[in-house]
Amino acid sequence: MNIDLKIDRIKTLVARLERGETVSIRAISRVLTESQMETLSAEWEEEKSNRKVPKPASLKKYEALVKTAILLYGRGDRMCFEDAPAHKVKAMFHKADHAFELALEHLSEAIEADCSIRLWIDRDLKDASNHPIGIPRVIGSSSFECLSKQKVPFPVLTKRQLKIHALEDALFALEPKPNKSHEKSVNFSCPPRKMLNLEGFVF
Repeated sequence: MNIDLKIDRIKTLVARLERGETVSIRAISRVLTESQMETLSAEWEEEKSNRKVPKPASLKKYEALVKTAILLYGRGDRMCFEDAPAHKVKAMFHKADHAFELALEHLSEAIEADCSIRLWIDRDLKDASNHPIGIPRVIGSSSFECLSKQKVPFPVLTKRQLKIHALEDALFALEPKPNKSHEKSVNFSCPPRKMLNLEGFVF
């Protein structure tokens, strides 16, 4: 396959991928070198490995504390609808409030011990509140209130994106590069005005 044909083929494959169409590895292997294909394969394996980062143990405890607090809050809500005595409802909400505070205290201590844990939380602690909607959630939580469904605390790339990157890199290597123009400097043995003896004239 000559270079021009390969360039056109790569551009076509990139356009198809960007439109969301399926492009097989076999089709890509026809325009990439063996080395480029090995790089693409290695990047995909690394990407899959990165997605298996385990959740810190301190966050598992935090989730358990949040679950307890939400259950207590839910009981308080039900007691309101069941016309329970006001003092009992108040006591239940007080228990829930205390449970939320314990959860937030644990999270603050965990972040203080390891600042990277902050990346696993879906919102800033300053925006937290002692309420099922306002309590911070661990990213990827199935809870409706979770603000981030991302499973790991760093950007992930799809196989489609990696294919596009590999093809674009190959395209860049194949396309001709414009020549850099260099300005030629002229050196005078003496100043031009003096050479022409025009020093007394105004231009």
